[in-house]
Amino acid sequence: AIAIPSYMDYTQRAKVSEMILAAAPAKMAAAEYRVSSGEWPTADALALPAVETDIVASVAWDADNNQIVLTGTDEVDGLVVNLQGDADTTGAVRWDCCMAAEAENKQLAPANCRDACGGDEVD
Repeated sequence: AIAIPSYMDYTQRAKVSEMILAAAPAKMAAAEYRVSSGEWPTADALALPAVETDIVASVAWDADNNQIVLTGTDEVDGLVVNLQGDADTTGAVRWDCCMAAEAENKQLAPANCRDACGGDEVD
């Protein structure tokens, strides 16, 4: 009786990790655009491949915040995870995993994703 809920949380967290891996093509496309043009792409400039699986409902580019927005299906309770793009002075791009400050079911996300975008703790 104790092990089953823990196992269910574990399997859902594994699914969220798979959801984050589904963002790889979007990360590459946005990073290549940033490196080649010196600026982040607009919403129209970035053509992302459609990604829809049993776990991933959508992968979208938020040009206003330089974020890839991953939306999960009911398999992960509709969890939304953002990958915040950042480029250093050399042009290298890195991605910070974060969540909206009002995120529910944040316990499903990997530990490094449980901060709010902008660095604050998710309540």
